[in-house]
Amino acid sequence: MTRDAASLGRYYPANPAYGTGVFRRRLRMVAAGASIRAAVNDPWHVMWVTLALDGGTIADAAAGMDRTPKTVCPGAARALRELVGMQAETASAAIFSDGRAGRNCTHLLDLARLALGCHLRGEAARVLDLTVPDPDAGGQSRLTAAVDGTVVHDWILQDGRLSDAAGFQGGFFDPGFLPAMRDRFQGIELEAARALRMAVFVAAGRAYVTDGPVPVRALDETDRHGDCFAFSLPVLADSQDNIGYVQDFTDGLIERLPPVFGARP
Repeated sequence: MTRDAASLGRYYPANPAYGTGVFRRRLRMVAAGASIRAAVNDPWHVMWVTLALDGGTIADAAAGMDRTPKTVCPGAARALRELVGMQAETASAAIFSDGRAGRNCTHLLDLARLALGCHLRGEAARVLDLTVPDPDAGGQSRLTAAVDGTVVHDWILQDGRLSDAAGFQGGFFDPGFLPAMRDRFQGIELEAARALRMAVFVAAGRAYVTDGPVPVRALDETDRHGDCFAFSLPVLADSQDNIGYVQDFTDGLIERLPPVFGARP
């Protein structure tokens, strides 16, 4: 997984406010018996996943989306049903294998994996909050990941490279990052490190205006073809940007959840 900010610049105009804002992302997981759920809220996404388990097997998979980058993204909720019939432990470990990432929404798959992990660890509920400020004039950003309101990772990103993140120095997307995190963390703290990596990946989009006024067609973004559901057949030809959907959460994240999540703790 890499994000070449220059590639986004080939399709989208620069964001004049970049350098003054903060990217915020919240991941909420709930595991209640045979029903497990997860949701994501960030400037580009409001999405959720619900999985029903029968013993150790995924018996049903459903998803919903309220805010998405591309017009065709909601169709990925149907694609997620290919998880039905998989063993929970197998799906948690190999959810992105077998070409599944290209056929599905990356974020829905990640939500399913997070919900399954919460269930397998016997955790009733978890909330991850990821914060990625725009780099300052010196190219530095202080990243944080909080679990249930407690900061567990507080790292410095300098010119795209981590400087001493729990003993690791290098890029978030270097091959050694995930092995280093697995050596240092486990459980929800490891998930928080992985989630912070994804947050940095998504936050790179803040450098550009990605929601109009002229929609970009997925067909024209040739370097992204095959990356996920919205950039793959059979929907590729109909896929284009939604307009005016991006929200700025610099001053604080506003969370939206479907009724199935019930009252928020």
